[in-house]
Amino acid sequence: MFHKDDSKAILTFKQHSVLPDTVLCPNCGAVCNFAPSSNIFFCRRICRDSKSRKIKCSFSVSINKNTWLDRSHITPSQNILFCSLFLQNFITQRQIVKWLKIGHEAAVNWKHYCYEVCEFWLAEQEQIGIGGHGKVVEIGENIFGSSKIKQNREGQEFEGQWVFGCFERDSKKLFLFPVENRDAGTLIPIVKKHILPDTIIHSNCWKAYSTLSNEGFTHYTVNQSEEKEFLNKSDVHTRNIEACWRDVKAWILRSGNKRELSHKYISKYLFCKAFHEEERLHYFLETAAKLYRHPHTV
Repeated sequence: MFHKDDSKAILTFKQHSVLPDTVLCPNCGAVCNFAPSSNIFFCRRICRDSKSRKIKCSFSVSINKNTWLDRSHITPSQNILFCSLFLQNFITQRQIVKWLKIGHEAAVNWKHYCYEVCEFWLAEQEQIGIGGHGKVVEIGENIFGSSKIKQNREGQEFEGQWVFGCFERDSKKLFLFPVENRDAGTLIPIVKKHILPDTIIHSNCWKAYSTLSNEGFTHYTVNQSEEKEFLNKSDVHTRNIEACWRDVKAWILRSGNKRELSHKYISKYLFCKAFHEEERLHYFLETAAKLYRHPHTV
């Protein structure tokens, strides 16, 4: 759709407020003219200086200045195609470089910027929280990477990266948090911060969750070895959060499992799962526009 069509890409960026459609001159306050051939906003208004002398305003600014495309080093059409490919899973960076004919360094940089957009979106979602009165949220934890057990002074410890998850049944919203360990001191503050009071929480029998009933939640536990029996008797289960782990790992571990990058992978996964494939680019560009707010716009 956007292959080598910069004008169409720029129009799409404008429609999503990634690029400004109108710019005010910071010198005289006039609405700037736009030169499509150079993608420059400029002002040539005749105004008066402090000594009342007539002068011509000389302000000009690139449409890309202080936006998502500032110092991009790739064309608008390459940029929008890069975003679209980034939002698909199982497409490698090497493939993107080959298809878009861009440099390795540019690809690395733009992949980083795209992750930043996903992380910004996720931070907004986490501020809203999930659950509430009468809502059911399933919680659980899983280990990513190596599941080997190593011995230390304090006993046994898993190698790999622990991830804590919260799944709201009604909305299907999912939050995932990389954690250093899964003790109560780590998990309970996350629950209190991101799950609203008076929520019904279903969890496994892990001891870290034992105080949830004292924290303003209705808490039910499931013995996972007997979960089929529980499912036959009631709706108390953690089947949804448990089912998420295989899908999450298929996405994230395909990209790599470096601990310092795990939050980036998680944010991309949650963003892509929140929207249908045909909607992702639309919401991605809307989020990029929020993250990179441009000055001087009307």
